[in-house]
Amino acid sequence: SHAPNYYSALHLKGEYYYLTKEPVKAYKYLNEALKSIGQQPDFTKEEFYKETESPGKTNMYLGNIFYYYFDKVKNKPNGLEDEIAENDKEKMDNYKSAQKYYEKALNYFSDNNIINFQASELYYNLGRIHYLKGEYSFALDYWLHLYDDFVRSPELMLSLGNAFYNSGNGAGPGNYEAAKGEYLKLISVLDYEADKIKTVDLSKVSHIKIFQTLSSAYNNLGAVYQKTGEHIKRDIAYWKAIDY
Repeated sequence: SHAPNYYSALHLKGEYYYLTKEPVKAYKYLNEALKSIGQQPDFTKEEFYKETESPGKTNMYLGNIFYYYFDKVKNKPNGLEDEIAENDKEKMDNYKSAQKYYEKALNYFSDNNIINFQASELYYNLGRIHYLKGEYSFALDYWLHLYDDFVRSPELMLSLGNAFYNSGNGAGPGNYEAAKGEYLKLISVLDYEADKIKTVDLSKVSHIKIFQTLSSAYNNLGAVYQKTGEHIKRDIAYWKAIDY
């Protein structure tokens, strides 16, 4: 109350409501945090406080509200409302709002400098928004930042492969060799994990994830072989998809 324009306090309050799944309240405080920049109390000008400020992170959380909570909130011209987005158009409007905040997070302009906030979640979500819009080359641009995350989350290779497959964007063939490479790398990793499972337990999310991802990877690999005219390999891939 003594420093109502203190950016970090407003951001943390917004982050708290975001993490406790109250998107409307989160939006309110995160938005106020951004508005407070440039009119904060004098004590925030010290270097210690400057280091705690990350407008890029604030913009990412605002983007996340529209990205993750599209089924709980609806973006209206006069601000965020606690109403359900009822159809695909309204959901895509929310994704467009998420994209706007994500792009601000990546390129925040402050004191005549561009501050680039980088996070794997930001790159993946922004890429997926472009993918949903059929803008596959843009999706590739963002997802290619995720190579360091493939060891921890190999299923990301499925998304990247799909973007390569569709990269022709209707104007020509996709990059089928690159797509095939991603699917084969993913299959190699997950086949190894699947072989270690002696008894499949459908109550384990990890088991479901491995076999569903393998099924999708082989199915999509079959689609690549269909495009490249390798019909024997296509049939084997499709049978493996069914098997998994």
